[in-house]
Amino acid sequence: MLTGIRPLKAHDPTSIDKTVTDTFYLALPHDKDGTIKGEDIPVRDGYYKYTGSIQVSRDKLMIALSAINTDDNTIDPLSWNGTYSLVRP
Repeated sequence: MLTGIRPLKAHDPTSIDKTVTDTFYLALPHDKDGTIKGEDIPVRDGYYKYTGSIQVSRDKLMIALSAINTDDNTIDPLSWNGTYSLVRP
């Protein structure tokens, strides 16, 4: 589970500069240090598969994933791509 403060994506000008706390759930095949290929990340039926990778280190998580959009035949980068501090239970 990845939680972050993100810009509010509203269509009215009064929402500019406002943020919202959002959560992204991703079932990773393991939480060991190293690289997780996007192709190895399980997805539910009806959802797009991933390409790219996630790098896991002792205290950092670097996401560089894209969704393989089979409807439009495009590769769509995730808005969650970036580097995060990792907190392990």
